[in-house]
Parts: sequence; structure tokens; C-alpha cells
Amino acid sequence: MIDEKTKERFLVELAKYGNVYVACAKIGIARATYYRWQKEDKNFRHSSNLALRDGRGNACDIAEYSVIQLAREKNLNASKYLLGHNSSRYRRAGNPSQVVIKHVRSESQSMPGSELPKGYTEMDFLDDLAWYRGHLDKQMEAAGYKPEELLDTIEILREHRGNKIGRR
Repeated sequence: MIDEKTKERFLVELAKYGNVYVACAKIGIARATYYRWQKEDKNFRHSSNLALRDGRGNACDIAEYSVIQLAREKNLNASKYLLGHNSSRYRRAGNPSQVVIKHVRSESQSMPGSELPKGYTEMDFLDDLAWYRGHLDKQMEAAGYKPEELLDTIEILREHRGNKIGRR
């Protein structure tokens, strides 16, 4: 028979992790035991519902912190997510998952042939560009390059070739 101390330990784990499976595994009981306690013990049911709510809140805080960290690292998808869920300025009507980021220039600088193909929006272009940048960074890292080293190399080449590299 499982004593009240085991139930208390379970409630602590449930409040910590917000997941019945994990809390059961941590203290070594079957999930069926948890559900039996829920059914038979009104006080336990109330306490476990509160612990589960608190644990899920903790998990959400951890996930939100992770998204914020990614946005600080200039992850475009994390930035879109944060903007779309926290600011009506960037949200498409009725759908926080669809974020609109408008890029405004003070003066028009259109170059001949710079128009986007029909059906391909500026947002599509920026998404592709962000993906390509991330892909390029991964390839460079896999090859042993670090972004700061690459910038140093570009500066050396600019000096050597008269500042003509990477500029128009």
C-alpha cells in the first residue's frame, strides 16, 4: 500500500514537471495508480489538478524563455512568433500565426530587373533568405569556419583588393 508521503512526493513532481507520466516515473508508480487516486480521493484530485496546472505553467514559462532566447539570437521564426502573439501591429487579422513584418524604405531605390516574380511576395523572399542564411551558417560551421572569422577574412580581402569586395 502506498502511503500519504508518496502522494505528497508525487504532487511535488507533478507541480515541477506538469506531466503525469514524468511525475509517475520520478517516484516509481504506475500511471494507473495516479488515476485510481484521482478517482478515489477527492482531496488528492483537487491537489493534483492544482499541481498539474502549476507544472504546466512552469513548462510554458520554460518554453517561452526558450523562444525569447532564440529571438535574441536573431532567429526569424522565433521573432515572428513573439511578434505575432504579443503585438497586434504584426498580426494578421484573426490569426496570430501569420505575422506581417513590413519593411519600409525612406526612398524608393528600385533597380531594373529587381521586381519579384508574380505570386512571390517580399515576405516569401525574406523567408527564403533567412533559411538560406541559416543553411549557409550551418555549412560554414560544419566546415570549421566561425562567422567572426569569415568577417575578418572579408575585411582582409577588401583591403587587399581596394575595398571592392561585397560592395556595389
